[in-house]
Amino acid sequence: MATVVYSNFGENELRFGSGRSLTIGEVIARDLLNRYPQEEMKYAEGCGKLLLEEMARSRRFQDIRVLDQVNDVNIRRGIQFSATAFEIPGVGMMIGYRGTDSSLIGWKEDFMLGYETPVPAQLAALDYLKRAAEEIPGNLLLCGHSKGGNLALYTAAHTDAEIQARLQAVYSFDGPGLDDETIESKGYRRIRDRIHAM
Repeated sequence: MATVVYSNFGENELRFGSGRSLTIGEVIARDLLNRYPQEEMKYAEGCGKLLLEEMARSRRFQDIRVLDQVNDVNIRRGIQFSATAFEIPGVGMMIGYRGTDSSLIGWKEDFMLGYETPVPAQLAALDYLKRAAEEIPGNLLLCGHSKGGNLALYTAAHTDAEIQARLQAVYSFDGPGLDDETIESKGYRRIRDRIHAM
């Protein structure tokens, strides 16, 4: 899921509260593969076509619902942020945070992570989790690759205790670490046993 969030599932079209959602099988078969008919899609435009085709056919992935996706890249506000919310049957809602894209502001934010907290994407990630938790009841999982992994960790540590109690797991795949203040915080201590950093 941390890889597939690099694809566009109709960002800013599938929204919480719209009553509209698509399964991964539907959105891939009807939309993504038609939009990207070439044999290999560029990584910045989405994950590989072969992976998408296999997910659309897979019993494990095809019935996962895409509930919401947002993509906010704005040079003036200094932000590169994208998140996708999935409903996994029998498990709960997983929020996948996208890592750095090919935009200049995305790379600027990467460098900012080394000396500043919070960066705009971290605040957007926290807000996204709060909105998602209000819309969808039940278990929550967070994941992300690279900067997306950092956003998952930061968000889990800084959200309120009510939402933290619903968090089942937080997955960071090759994500940058957190600042000392976050690691020493009560919020981080409450969720650290559910963190899986790889």
